[in-house]
Amino acid sequence: MKSIKNYLLMILVAGMFASCTKNGDLAPVNLIGKWELSHRFGGNILPQDTTYKAGNGNILQFNADSSFKQYANGAIINSGSFHIQNGQLYFNTNAYSAQQFYSLVSISGNLLTLKPILGDIATTQYLKIGN
Repeated sequence: MKSIKNYLLMILVAGMFASCTKNGDLAPVNLIGKWELSHRFGGNILPQDTTYKAGNGNILQFNADSSFKQYANGAIINSGSFHIQNGQLYFNTNAYSAQQFYSLVSISGNLLTLKPILGDIATTQYLKIGN
């Protein structure tokens, strides 16, 4: 079950690296920083609606050099690079170096929402906790 959760979390992370400005251009600078998982809903895998307490250790960290790290319970479970293209977030990961995952992303204030392209995967929301 843990490997399924890690796989799903990685897919979700892959989808949360893009945001749009008022004119429709991507603004990846808004993504840079540390984001902690706060809510998961929808999809058919894992509990459909889960709220996470602050300090849970499930963090996505996006860096200005286009690298990212994913933490689960405070331990690094994935890392690699990301880029945003045509409103979608793409990940090149150490765990899946030959594959790219993408999803639709929005940022509103300190809330990052990642909606995977695959409908079976839950949408996740993260709160910004640092730069």
